Amino acid sequence: MKIDGAYFDTKYGDGTTRDRFRYYQDKIYVIPSWLDYNIYQIHSNDSISIRYSFDFGKYGFDSNQDVDRKTIAHEQYITGIEHFNETDRFLNFSFLCKNIAHNMVYSKVTGQSYILTLLPKHNENEFRFWYTQTVHEDWLIALIDVSFLRYDFERMTEEKIRKWGLEGFDKLDDEDNSVLVFYKINI
Repeated sequence: MKIDGAYFDTKYGDGTTRDRFRYYQDKIYVIPSWLDYNIYQIHSNDSISIRYSFDFGKYGFDSNQDVDRKTIAHEQYITGIEHFNETDRFLNFSFLCKNIAHNMVYSKVTGQSYILTLLPKHNENEFRFWYTQTVHEDWLIALIDVSFLRYDFERMTEEKIRKWGLEGFDKLDDEDNSVLVFYKINI
Protein backbone atom coordinates (compact mmCIF):
# COMPACT_ATOMS: atom_id res chain seq x y z
CA MET A 1 0.00 0.00 0.00
CA LYS A 2 1.26 3.48 -0.80
CA ILE A 3 0.38 6.12 1.77
CA ASP A 4 0.64 9.72 0.65
CA GLY A 5 2.82 11.66 3.08
CA ALA A 6 0.50 14.65 2.86
CA TYR A 7 -2.04 12.83 4.99
CA PHE A 8 0.26 12.16 7.92
CA ASP A 9 2.62 14.92 8.91
CA THR A 10 5.42 13.19 10.80
CA LYS A 11 7.52 16.32 11.37
CA TYR A 12 5.90 16.85 14.77
CA GLY A 13 4.86 13.28 15.45
CA ASP A 14 5.57 11.63 18.76
CA GLY A 15 7.41 8.74 17.15
CA THR A 16 5.07 6.02 18.43
CA THR A 17 2.95 3.79 16.24
CA ARG A 18 1.55 1.19 18.63
CA ASP A 19 -1.70 3.08 19.14
CA ARG A 20 -2.05 4.57 15.67
CA PHE A 21 -4.21 1.84 14.09
CA ARG A 22 -7.64 0.54 15.09
CA TYR A 23 -10.04 -1.92 13.50
CA TYR A 24 -13.82 -1.65 13.65
CA GLN A 25 -16.50 -3.27 11.46
CA ASP A 26 -14.17 -4.05 8.54
CA LYS A 27 -12.64 -0.59 8.74
CA ILE A 28 -9.04 0.26 9.52
CA TYR A 29 -8.62 3.62 11.22
CA VAL A 30 -5.43 5.61 11.50
CA ILE A 31 -5.21 7.78 14.59
CA PRO A 32 -3.37 11.03 13.87
CA SER A 33 -0.11 12.21 15.29
CA TRP A 34 0.54 15.46 17.11
CA LEU A 35 -1.74 18.48 16.40
CA ASP A 36 -4.01 16.61 13.99
CA TYR A 37 -7.68 16.28 14.95
CA ASN A 38 -8.83 13.83 12.27
CA ILE A 39 -9.37 10.09 12.39
CA TYR A 40 -8.51 8.62 8.99
CA GLN A 41 -9.94 5.52 7.34
CA ILE A 42 -8.03 3.24 4.97
CA HIS A 43 -10.27 1.92 2.18
CA SER A 44 -9.98 -1.39 0.37
CA ASN A 45 -8.66 0.38 -2.74
CA ASP A 46 -5.74 1.75 -0.67
CA SER A 47 -7.14 5.26 -0.59
CA ILE A 48 -7.41 7.23 2.64
CA SER A 49 -10.11 9.63 3.76
CA ILE A 50 -11.10 11.45 6.92
CA ARG A 51 -13.61 9.35 8.88
CA TYR A 52 -14.07 11.73 11.85
CA SER A 53 -12.92 15.29 12.32
CA PHE A 54 -13.02 17.00 15.72
CA ASP A 55 -13.26 20.75 16.31
CA PHE A 56 -11.92 21.74 19.72
CA GLY A 57 -12.71 25.44 19.27
CA LYS A 58 -10.37 27.77 21.14
CA TYR A 59 -8.49 24.76 22.53
CA GLY A 60 -7.61 23.48 19.05
CA PHE A 61 -4.28 24.48 17.52
CA ASP A 62 -4.48 26.64 14.41
CA SER A 63 -1.51 25.73 12.20
CA ASN A 64 -1.54 29.28 10.77
CA GLN A 65 -0.57 30.70 14.17
CA ASP A 66 2.99 31.92 14.49
CA VAL A 67 4.03 30.06 17.64
CA ASP A 68 6.71 27.57 18.51
CA ARG A 69 4.66 24.40 18.20
CA LYS A 70 6.78 22.26 20.45
CA THR A 71 7.08 24.55 23.46
CA ILE A 72 3.69 26.23 23.62
CA ALA A 73 1.24 23.65 22.30
CA HIS A 74 1.12 21.45 25.43
CA GLU A 75 0.54 24.49 27.61
CA GLN A 76 -2.37 26.01 25.66
CA TYR A 77 -3.91 23.54 23.22
CA ILE A 78 -5.25 20.04 22.77
CA THR A 79 -2.25 18.41 21.16
CA GLY A 80 -3.91 15.39 19.60
CA ILE A 81 -6.17 12.39 19.88
CA GLU A 82 -4.98 9.13 21.42
CA HIS A 83 -6.42 5.73 22.34
CA PHE A 84 -9.35 6.10 19.91
CA ASN A 85 -12.01 3.37 20.05
CA GLU A 86 -15.41 2.99 18.42
CA THR A 87 -18.37 0.76 19.19
CA ASP A 88 -21.90 0.61 17.81
CA ARG A 89 -23.02 3.12 20.46
CA PHE A 90 -20.11 5.47 21.12
CA LEU A 91 -16.71 6.92 20.24
CA ASN A 92 -14.04 7.13 22.92
CA PHE A 93 -10.61 8.78 22.95
CA SER A 94 -8.12 10.54 25.19
CA PHE A 95 -6.52 13.94 24.76
CA LEU A 96 -4.23 16.37 26.58
CA CYS A 97 -5.31 19.94 27.27
CA LYS A 98 -3.14 22.33 29.25
CA ASN A 99 -0.98 19.35 30.27
CA ILE A 100 -3.94 17.52 31.85
CA ALA A 101 -5.12 14.18 30.42
CA HIS A 102 -8.83 13.80 29.67
CA ASN A 103 -11.05 11.12 28.20
CA MET A 104 -14.00 11.84 25.92
CA VAL A 105 -16.99 9.60 25.31
CA TYR A 106 -19.36 10.60 22.51
CA SER A 107 -22.74 8.87 22.35
CA LYS A 108 -23.79 8.06 18.78
CA VAL A 109 -27.30 7.51 20.12
CA THR A 110 -27.86 10.83 21.92
CA GLY A 111 -25.23 13.03 20.25
CA GLN A 112 -23.91 14.06 23.67
CA SER A 113 -20.28 14.18 24.78
CA TYR A 114 -18.90 13.41 28.21
CA ILE A 115 -15.42 14.44 29.35
CA LEU A 116 -13.60 12.81 32.26
CA THR A 117 -10.29 13.88 33.75
CA LEU A 118 -8.03 10.84 33.68
CA LEU A 119 -6.35 11.71 36.98
CA PRO A 120 -8.76 13.23 39.50
CA LYS A 121 -6.22 15.21 41.51
CA HIS A 122 -6.71 15.16 45.27
CA ASN A 123 -10.12 13.57 44.92
CA GLU A 124 -10.53 10.39 46.93
CA ASN A 125 -14.10 9.97 45.64
CA GLU A 126 -13.21 8.97 42.10
CA PHE A 127 -11.48 6.02 40.57
CA ARG A 128 -9.31 6.98 37.63
CA PHE A 129 -10.57 6.24 34.12
CA TRP A 130 -7.61 4.56 32.45
CA TYR A 131 -6.63 4.66 28.79
CA THR A 132 -8.31 1.84 26.93
CA GLN A 133 -6.45 -0.42 24.54
CA THR A 134 -9.41 -2.04 22.82
CA VAL A 135 -13.17 -2.64 22.85
CA HIS A 136 -15.39 -5.69 22.83
CA GLU A 137 -19.01 -5.01 21.89
CA ASP A 138 -19.76 -1.96 24.09
CA TRP A 139 -17.09 -2.68 26.70
CA LEU A 140 -13.89 -0.61 26.88
CA ILE A 141 -10.89 -2.71 27.93
CA ALA A 142 -7.75 -1.46 29.68
CA LEU A 143 -4.66 -3.31 30.90
CA ILE A 144 -3.30 -1.53 33.99
CA ASP A 145 0.08 -1.98 35.62
CA VAL A 146 -0.27 -2.71 39.35
CA SER A 147 2.10 0.12 40.34
CA PHE A 148 -0.30 2.63 38.75
CA LEU A 149 -3.27 1.04 40.51
CA ARG A 150 -1.45 1.29 43.83
CA TYR A 151 -1.04 5.04 43.30
CA ASP A 152 -4.82 5.37 43.02
CA PHE A 153 -5.44 3.23 46.11
CA GLU A 154 -3.06 5.38 48.15
CA ARG A 155 -5.17 8.40 47.17
CA MET A 156 -8.56 6.80 47.90
CA THR A 157 -10.16 6.29 51.32
CA GLU A 158 -11.02 2.78 52.60
CA GLU A 159 -14.70 3.73 52.34
CA LYS A 160 -14.36 4.62 48.64
CA ILE A 161 -12.41 1.43 47.92
CA ARG A 162 -15.33 -0.56 49.40
CA LYS A 163 -17.89 1.58 47.52
CA TRP A 164 -16.22 0.75 44.20
CA GLY A 165 -15.95 -2.95 45.15
CA LEU A 166 -12.17 -2.91 44.90
CA GLU A 167 -11.26 -4.61 48.17
CA GLY A 168 -8.29 -6.90 47.70
CA PHE A 169 -6.92 -5.03 44.70
CA ASP A 170 -5.25 -2.56 47.08
CA LYS A 171 -3.23 -5.50 48.45
CA LEU A 172 -1.61 -6.31 45.10
CA ASP A 173 2.17 -6.18 44.92
CA ASP A 174 4.10 -4.34 42.19
CA GLU A 175 5.41 -7.73 41.05
CA ASP A 176 1.89 -9.05 40.37
CA ASN A 177 0.49 -9.32 36.86
CA SER A 178 -1.28 -6.35 35.32
CA VAL A 179 -5.01 -6.02 35.92
CA LEU A 180 -7.51 -6.26 33.08
CA VAL A 181 -10.29 -3.68 33.52
CA PHE A 182 -13.61 -3.69 31.66
CA TYR A 183 -15.58 -0.45 31.52
CA LYS A 184 -19.25 -0.62 30.62
CA ILE A 185 -20.50 2.70 29.23
CA ASN A 186 -24.13 3.37 30.11
CA ILE A 187 -25.08 6.34 27.93
